[in-house]
Amino acid sequence: MLETHEVQDAGRVMISAVQLAHSPVGVRFLSDSSPPPGDARRLSGYRFCQALMEARDGASVLLDGQGIACPAAAAAFGFRPLPDALKSGRGLAGFGIVSEEAVGARMFEL
Repeated sequence: MLETHEVQDAGRVMISAVQLAHSPVGVRFLSDSSPPPGDARRLSGYRFCQALMEARDGASVLLDGQGIACPAAAAAFGFRPLPDALKSGRGLAGFGIVSEEAVGARMFEL
């Protein structure tokens, strides 16, 4: 496993090489028995994409099944079942993400 300074150095090289506007983000999945990183800030009420935005600004964050607010991401990670409104496509059509409920339903077929 790399030391923190090695990861940070590699990140600086990547930012420079491909001219990134933000820090690259790594995601690590922990088992229930794994201790969370000591410097990670536990998030609550965040969507997965919001957690990634925190991380791209250099924060070390922890988002678990209780803290994740996005029902689609919570279902994708296996934390909770997909709500009926998303499963049917009604939710995505209602948000204007898709024009037809059938298209939204197809997006969530598991």
